[in-house]
Amino acid sequence: MVLKICVIGAGIIGLSSAIQIQERVGQGDITVVADKFSPETTGDGSGGFWKPHMLGETPISDLRRWSETTWKHLIAIAMSPVAAQAEAYMVSGYSLSSRSQYQEEWWKDLVLGYRHITPRELQMFPDAKSGVFFTSVQINVVAYMDFLLRRFQKNGGKIQRKAITSIDELAPDYDVVVNCCGVRARHLLDDFEVTPVRGHLTRVQAPWVKHFVLRLDPGEEAFVLPGVMTTVLGGADEVGNWSIEVKDEDKGAVWRRCCQLVPSLQNAQVDHHWVGLRPSRSRVRLETKHVTVHGRKVPVIHNYGHGGSGVTLHWGCAAEVAELILQEIQDRRRMAKL
Repeated sequence: MVLKICVIGAGIIGLSSAIQIQERVGQGDITVVADKFSPETTGDGSGGFWKPHMLGETPISDLRRWSETTWKHLIAIAMSPVAAQAEAYMVSGYSLSSRSQYQEEWWKDLVLGYRHITPRELQMFPDAKSGVFFTSVQINVVAYMDFLLRRFQKNGGKIQRKAITSIDELAPDYDVVVNCCGVRARHLLDDFEVTPVRGHLTRVQAPWVKHFVLRLDPGEEAFVLPGVMTTVLGGADEVGNWSIEVKDEDKGAVWRRCCQLVPSLQNAQVDHHWVGLRPSRSRVRLETKHVTVHGRKVPVIHNYGHGGSGVTLHWGCAAEVAELILQEIQDRRRMAKL
């Protein structure tokens, strides 16, 4: 059975889902349909750092499964000969808190070398009272997206640049629709649980920065992520704001907070600023729903609402999309025998 499958969205969630379908299902004619492709997607501007963030009430059991699958995938790339193509690499650093007792994360055993920092280390960060040190994995998302797109097309995948206003536009032409539309689900599906969280990043030339530094305090969140070409500064989260305009107040707030974390950044040259809308939701939506269009019942697999964790969850969620399609194939075969 050769299925015609459409994936809506060409961000990191959509492309990874398309590849997992190709490589796990292995019996589909797959087209990615989107109005924006890399480097225009939200993920392209992100820091590309593996760390669960902003995931609402999504069950920890699901998050752990998706995060671990993605972790193993990215680490395998980072330790392989194709690491340079995907620009995936391991990075170590500090996560800090103003609380006297650092609240440990559920994912602490997935990363490498997770430990509480020593009093001597804490002296480097006068504003912090506790913290941990660990090693994670990071990608240059633009390079990684190109890596994924080439893999998808080498596998025979097709792309179509088109703006979608309704899933009903595509359902008549495909056997399965996979919806990876991110924050646009609010308008495409009238899913009002989806809310944009506006984030501002500043990229600077700071090759002397070799460790990441994160600050978790509510209202004063900030992060410094060393990159291949630039160092990423961030920390401005604005819930419900759809504007992607770069604002002077955000530039100032991010700069101030990040220079408090790493004072040597005061001498860094700004490369550019970027604003993106993270697709926040009460919980990640990953499930199959059936829609009827022109009398034809079509399965729609939803995979969106990943908040600030698209990079952290993408490969694990994509694997589950492929499993849902395999389940759909089994169900069809079973019904055909009745």
